[in-house]
This record gives sequence, structure tokens and C-alpha cells, in this order.
Amino acid sequence: MLPDPVKDWYVNLVGPVTRFLVKHRIHPNLLSIVGFVISALGAVFIFGNSLVTGGVLILIGGTFDIFDGSVARATGRNSPFGAFFDSTLDRFSEIIIYLSLLYWFVTRGDMVTGYVILVAMGGALMVSYTRARAEALGFTCLVGFLQRPERVVFIGFGAFFDKVGLIIAIYIVAVLSVFTALQRVFHVYSLSRHNPPEQS
Repeated sequence: MLPDPVKDWYVNLVGPVTRFLVKHRIHPNLLSIVGFVISALGAVFIFGNSLVTGGVLILIGGTFDIFDGSVARATGRNSPFGAFFDSTLDRFSEIIIYLSLLYWFVTRGDMVTGYVILVAMGGALMVSYTRARAEALGFTCLVGFLQRPERVVFIGFGAFFDKVGLIIAIYIVAVLSVFTALQRVFHVYSLSRHNPPEQS
């Protein structure tokens, strides 16, 4: 969903940090852990009602997805376990963030947004699951209107604008995450019809 020029701009912006990490051969798994810790710390600040600080930390934690992947490729340390480990930590960090948002809204009596947060969390997890399951079956499944980088951007920036901004961001993430998961279901359905599995 984010335009490629925006993505390229941000990758170039953090390029000096990426090159520093590559030069010093920082292990990508360590970067995945640091990104997870920063994202979890963002959730802690949201629990403590510091929305702006929480949003900033969520965005910084999400940036480590750029660092760990770039460093892994540049240093030749990309591995199946590294990819699995990074994806697993990403899912844990998202769950923690959504739970912190759920707590923030429910404790303020906004049960409707609480339910929408649960939809957003379920949709986000299904976006990841549909891709993982499709690839396990041998299908390429990179389609999707709202993937993790976009979800991080929406939630992180939404927190900058207090309750109203967060509500708008959460509703967008909920709707588009479910839509993206369905996109992938229909994509794999189409691929399976044109390339049915061989019968043994």
C-alpha cells in the first residue's frame, strides 16, 4: 500500500545505519531481538498512557525489519532459521502491541474499538498465516494490500494524534488486514486452479 518511492526514501534515509551494522557484522538475529524489545517497550508506554512515545517506539521497532533483512543479505547470514525467527518475533510484537491498545481503550470504556482491535489483530495474524501456508504448499503469495510495514506505520503514526488518530488507524488496519487475508485466499485459489498439485 505504501508507494515504492516512499519505501525507497525511507530505506535510503536509514541507509547509513544499515551500512554501520553491516560494517561491524552485527548478527541479524540480534537485530530482530532488539526490534522486538523496542516494539514491546512501545506497548508498555501505551499501557502507561504515553501514546506518542509508544508510537515512536513502534515505528523504530518496525524499522529493525529493514536492518535485520538488509544485514542478513549483505553479510551472507540469511538462513531459514533467521527468517523463521524474525517472523515469529514480528508476530509476538504485533500481539503485544494490539493487547496494549485493547487495554488502553477498554479501560476507558470504549468496548467497540476494543472489538475492532481484536479484528485487527486477527486479520494481521491471518495475513501472515495465509502467506506462510501458501508457501508451504509451494505457491508464491506476495500479494496484499496491507502488510506488516503498513500496519506498523498506521498504528505508529496514529498514536501521534491521540485517541482519534488511533481509532482511525485501528479501523483502517482492521478492515484492510481482513481484506488482504481474503486477497491471498483468492490468489492461492486462482493459482491452484491453474496449477493443480500432481497426483501420485
